[in-house]
Amino acid sequence: AWAADGQAFFIHDEQIFITDILPKYNFKASKIASFQRNLNIYGFQRMVKGPHAGGYVHPLFHRDMDTVVLSQIARRETTVKGGEPLRPLKSHPASGS
Repeated sequence: AWAADGQAFFIHDEQIFITDILPKYNFKASKIASFQRNLNIYGFQRMVKGPHAGGYVHPLFHRDMDTVVLSQIARRETTVKGGEPLRPLKSHPASGS
């Protein structure tokens, strides 16, 4: 469910979310931990305080967003302890010349 302001979403029933919701959007995750790990990889944060506590937020992801913006949400670089990149992500070459 979405927060009232549309800036966060909540998972109220994990079992229904995994068995009914994720398959509708072709997610392969079969456990909530896998889905949460993917959210983290794409830069979503689980809020622990404030009006969105328990919800997930991302600066580009909100209710009624343009689907073009959705394509701008990319994987973050993988890092090791200390913050150094483990390996850079492969960038997609621009099409054209």
